[in-house]
Amino acid sequence: MSETEAPAPSVVSQGQPRERVIDAATVLAYLREHRDFFVEYPDLVPLLRLPNGSVPVAISGGLANVLRQRNSNLRIRLQDLEDNARSNELLFQQTRDVSLTLIDAQTTDALEAALRDVVAPVCNAQEVAIYLPPRDDFSASGARQKVGSLLRRAQLPAALAKLVDGFGQRHSAQTGQLAVRCTALRERELDELFPLRESRGNGSAALLPLARNAGVLAFGSTDSTHFDQNSGMLFLSYVGELIDHALDRIRR
Repeated sequence: MSETEAPAPSVVSQGQPRERVIDAATVLAYLREHRDFFVEYPDLVPLLRLPNGSVPVAISGGLANVLRQRNSNLRIRLQDLEDNARSNELLFQQTRDVSLTLIDAQTTDALEAALRDVVAPVCNAQEVAIYLPPRDDFSASGARQKVGSLLRRAQLPAALAKLVDGFGQRHSAQTGQLAVRCTALRERELDELFPLRESRGNGSAALLPLARNAGVLAFGSTDSTHFDQNSGMLFLSYVGELIDHALDRIRR
């Protein structure tokens, strides 16, 4: 191309949108017309690169506010992490206590003591009972049902039997953990489920299958909302499996 030859014009196909070029003059004009731009978008303030010693008071104030908010958010997140760490540590200690106590239980009396003194308090339950088939041969393991026993050779109360109809499936198909049934109960229903119950009023209960023993483990609370089907049941499910294994070992 010679020096006198004009450059070829750029060709834009018909229907193709022309790319809009935003230059510094356009940005400057926009900001002059929208003086509150950085008020509406304060997160952009820390991204600005300004000459040293020329930061306007308004911008430095806005930057300070943004940094204070970020620091506040970080403190909240840090507090949440610390709270979660403490909760996890407590859960680990409770899991350890329950596991070691059930491992040490070598008799039905020791198992009942573990349920009453360790397991129930960890689960925030005021009542606990194990239901085994009425024809269960306790005599084979040298144990007999006695007054005050938490191990009951009896059917569940009729009002609750329907809750355990699905216990043929030992684990939840969705989570893979032990199936747990939770429900709110009236005072009369709690009295039937826990004949040794001393507290009064309505409450709630959690029922867990003991597949190895063809039985049901029941926890009871004086709080009608404590055992709720929408609450996390992973820990309770784990406790149920430990008790199922411990009872199976003791009865052999």
